[in-house]
Amino acid sequence: MLEDKKVKLVIICNPNNPIGTLTPIEEIEKILKKAKEKDIAVLDDEACFEFCGVTAKNLIDEYDNLYIVRTFAKLY
Repeated sequence: MLEDKKVKLVIICNPNNPIGTLTPIEEIEKILKKAKEKDIAVLDDEACFEFCGVTAKNLIDEYDNLYIVRTFAKLY
């Protein structure tokens, strides 16, 4: 049953693709807090960081459930 499944990972694409909507860091932190309470990992996909300059890297020391990924493919 679906009710028996436990969420283990939340993925945030920041900025969102394809429309480029940004999720403010304050909203990401709210998600991180809720996810940490439930032992859920949060993956922040910052593949387009170089185009927007918004990053959650300053939250890494505070949230051990935060993982950030980037790529050179979008910039180079």
